[in-house]
Amino acid sequence: NNLLILIICTTRGIAKFKGFEFIPVEKLEKVVIDIFASNANVLNENGEISILHLREFMKQNDVIRTYLNNLGSKVEEADPSALVVKRTNLLMDLSVVQAEIERTAHLLDAMDEDEQSFANERG
Repeated sequence: NNLLILIICTTRGIAKFKGFEFIPVEKLEKVVIDIFASNANVLNENGEISILHLREFMKQNDVIRTYLNNLGSKVEEADPSALVVKRTNLLMDLSVVQAEIERTAHLLDAMDEDEQSFANERG
């Protein structure tokens, strides 16, 4: 509800300032529902969305992007090649972390075997 109220107030203020027609509340309600239904968004324990996730959703949502374009606002375009590079780098980082986890697991197994052997020798 708070997010819907914020969006209604913001869009109405901008519409008044720019001389646009108000966006129907029903359309704004759908946008808010889409925000919370989106798999890209992670809600906290109170069911709230972070500003970062809201911003990312707004950059990807066609309705919001069209609205911002109509305002003459600069809308960031997603660079697919940059996203591929970022994903590749993240996957490489993940493989390094995964290798370290596996190495640590093997060391722990070896330590457990040594402790077991020592316990067996001691009787």
